[in-house]
Amino acid sequence: MWIQVLLVVGLVAFAFIDLRNGGGGARHQALRRIGLVAFIGLGIFSILFPEWLGWVAGLVGVGRGADLVFYALVVAFLFYVATNHRRFVALDRKLTILARQLALTEAKLHDRHQDDAPAGIDPLPQDTQVNPPDGEPARSAVTRASR
Repeated sequence: MWIQVLLVVGLVAFAFIDLRNGGGGARHQALRRIGLVAFIGLGIFSILFPEWLGWVAGLVGVGRGADLVFYALVVAFLFYVATNHRRFVALDRKLTILARQLALTEAKLHDRHQDDAPAGIDPLPQDTQVNPPDGEPARSAVTRASR
C-alpha cells in the first residue's frame, strides 16, 4: 500500500514539474500535455490496479504486466533517443550558421578598421591578444572591439 502512495505522489510531482517547465510552440506544448496527462493517468491506474496491467499484457500476447511495461519503456527510450538526435542535429546546424556569421562580421569589422587607419599603420593586427578580465577567455582585438 505505501509503495502505491509513493509511486502516485512521484508521478503527480513529475507531471507538475514537467508541465510547468515545458518548451516549444503552442501545438507541441498541447500535444505534450495531453500525452503526459494520459501517461500519468495510465500510470496511476496501473499502480492502483496492477491486475489490470496483467490483463492488458495478456491481450497483446505478453506474459506479464511487468514485461509489457519494460517493452513500452524500451520503445519510449528509442523514441527519446531519436527525437534528441534530431534536435541536436538542428542545433548543430544553427551553431554552424552562427559561427560563420560571426566570422564574416569580424572580418568585415577588421577590414573597416584597416580602411580607417592612417597609411602604414595596422590598428588591429590579427595576432594581437587583449588581456581579458579574470575568468574570461582570451579574444583577439577584433573580437574585443566588436563588443
